[in-house]
Amino acid sequence: MMNTVRRWFDRFWFAPGTAQGMALLRITSGCYAFYYLYTRYSMLTRIAGSSQRLFEPVGVARILDAPLAEETFAVILTCTLIANVAYTLGVAYRLSGPAFAGLLLAVLCYRNSWGMIYHSHNLLVWHVLILGFTRAADCLSLDRVLSSSIGGRVNGLTENDTSRPEPHWRYGWPVKLICSVTVATYFLAGAAKLLGPLGWRWMTGITLRSQIAADVIRKEMLGSEAAWLPGMLYDQLWLFALLGVAVMVLELGAPAAVFNKRTGIMWGIAAFLFHWGVFGFMGITFRYQLCGAAFVSFFVNRGGGDRLHQETA
Repeated sequence: MMNTVRRWFDRFWFAPGTAQGMALLRITSGCYAFYYLYTRYSMLTRIAGSSQRLFEPVGVARILDAPLAEETFAVILTCTLIANVAYTLGVAYRLSGPAFAGLLLAVLCYRNSWGMIYHSHNLLVWHVLILGFTRAADCLSLDRVLSSSIGGRVNGLTENDTSRPEPHWRYGWPVKLICSVTVATYFLAGAAKLLGPLGWRWMTGITLRSQIAADVIRKEMLGSEAAWLPGMLYDQLWLFALLGVAVMVLELGAPAAVFNKRTGIMWGIAAFLFHWGVFGFMGITFRYQLCGAAFVSFFVNRGGGDRLHQETA
């Protein structure tokens, strides 16, 4: 029995994957992170210069007894962008991968230490942490180009001989882990609804409609632009009930996306459309999800077969 479980575990977690899939995840997450940090550089440094009374450290920022000087944070943010570029291009990845992962975690924890805590980029941080400490630059990277060029000249190999690593379990398990972390966040959201005071009654649509209506009223009272779609559909309770059921199926059924690639692709598309639905009804922008970058791991090649490579990573 134990041997059967162990073999299943090995086939599940350590099926061979491709270096190209890892590289695609690295480039996608790196490009999105650069967009987020670069376009908010001034805002982030301005927040770091806020009143010390607003500083309530969270995450790794709890090691600080007091806020950093605004200039110091600006230097750290600049270093994060430099590490971001190296991470995305795959330059000195054994250093730039972990460095960017750690700096991104630190910067976003520090940003969340000022006022409201934003959960929308937790998934990005987890993805970068996994990729930053694994072999995500063995393909489509400057490191690979340089090693291939040098190896080709020394060993007399052609470009095709050195440009594409063979499938290996070292490229499979990180993608599987990224998928697992992704679905875990949705499953926990669904479990929180189920274990809340309403339980399964959350799917009647009344609570969902009330939440959306409260969001619209709050934004209108504060002078923000509210979504127009809920006003048109408010009287259609059946529609909100249908949406409630769909949300619970998407969230509680998320773990199934890890065990089968076809199911994973279907779930990834559904989750992508779900976030656009949230944007349409409530105007909430989960940008990492809305651009689709959060779900790329469900579409890359996670391996073809159960036979494990015996060589070490």
